[in-house]
This record gives sequence, C-alpha cells and structure tokens, in this order.
Amino acid sequence: MKSSPDTRALSTDNVHSDRRFGVEHDGIHKPIHTSVQYDFDRVEDLIGAFQGTYKGG
Repeated sequence: MKSSPDTRALSTDNVHSDRRFGVEHDGIHKPIHTSVQYDFDRVEDLIGAFQGTYKGG
C-alpha cells in the first residue's frame, strides 16, 4: 500500500522532502556542502559577521 503525502509520518516526510520539488542537476538528493568559503579564528567574529557587527578585514 502506497501512502499519500497526507498520511506519512513527519520524519518520513522530512527525509523525502528533497524529492518534492525536483533536484538541480538531475541528482537523487541535494548535495551536502561540508565546507565554507570563509574562515574566522574566533567564533565571536563569525557570529559578528552574520549579525553585522564584525569590523575585521
């Protein structure tokens, strides 16, 4: 028996949510990016960058 989106459990819906709207590059799952293009020596500076208070260069 195939379940409809209305009867699936929340966890099942979350696991398969990437298939609902299609995926770029015809992949099965969306890629997971495990790195970033920025680097901060202190976590406070990283937080400041996202809050707009970081004054470093």
